[in-house]
Amino acid sequence: SSGINAEWPLRPGGVLAVASLVTSFVALSKLSQVENNSRERTAELEAANDQLEAVVTRLGCRISPLTYSWYLAMNMNPDDGHIMDYTTGWSSTEGIGTEREALARDYKDQSVWEKPVDSIAIVRHQNGTVDAVKVFKFTDKGIPLSERFNTTKYYRATVTSGGSVDQIAEDAENMGDDPVFAVSGDLVFNWGYGLCGTRIALTGSSLSKDVDTGDGGGDRNTHGLGNHFSCTPTPDAEIESQTDTLKHEISNIQDCSFAAWQKDKCETVVQGGDHGTGSKYEFVPFRNGTVYGNYALYVSRDATLFPGPGTQLGLVIGQCD
Repeated sequence: SSGINAEWPLRPGGVLAVASLVTSFVALSKLSQVENNSRERTAELEAANDQLEAVVTRLGCRISPLTYSWYLAMNMNPDDGHIMDYTTGWSSTEGIGTEREALARDYKDQSVWEKPVDSIAIVRHQNGTVDAVKVFKFTDKGIPLSERFNTTKYYRATVTSGGSVDQIAEDAENMGDDPVFAVSGDLVFNWGYGLCGTRIALTGSSLSKDVDTGDGGGDRNTHGLGNHFSCTPTPDAEIESQTDTLKHEISNIQDCSFAAWQKDKCETVVQGGDHGTGSKYEFVPFRNGTVYGNYALYVSRDATLFPGPGTQLGLVIGQCD
């Protein structure tokens, strides 16, 4: 009544045939499942690739999964309570800050500081999102920042050539007196004058004479990243602060000459509150200004382009073609 021949189990050939059919059915089922899983996996990979292509398109550059060319060397937050002035961090052999807060507070990666590099990007960003960027090519190739900020080798030095490649967001604010993006030219490092110094400025800005004469012949009109109005910036002296009252991290482009600073007590406008305070002088020469953003320094051995405005930053940025 079952429809199965009662003699079939008694025939060895029939038993082997059924076993073979069952084995084949199981194998086909597994193969079908593998193929289905493979199709699903392929679909997932294609969807992920589409997302990557969308990101790449948004960034305006192509990213190679095996090539990462821009490395975060330093980040400067002018209002985090830590003052990255002329005497702090640039020529030391120690790092500053943590990777977790690398793009939120003052930060220096000493391992990147020691890498031989050919290019540098100065990136102004808002909470890790690119606002504006300038890319420069160093004149001397393969030299690490640790040597470039050594004043015995590079003092009052123009260190790049050919100007910069600029990318600035259409809605970027406070560009009129930004110490990096309001001026043109090449980068100068370790710009000392008298007992004053600026670690990074541009040739298109005001670059003070080497000596403050005290009678108005000098000025304090060099403004940029990593500043101090009373230190020992020269190659023949150990770099140290004369008074912490006059150190300041980021100062904007402005006109406040040495004579005016003495006579009229003009105030140097700095971004945020990262500057010296105290009572050594009868007035505090700094005025807290608007924070235009964080300023990050990225370096590379081979890249010449950097992802533009809207890019989300990290410790490492992919190669752009």
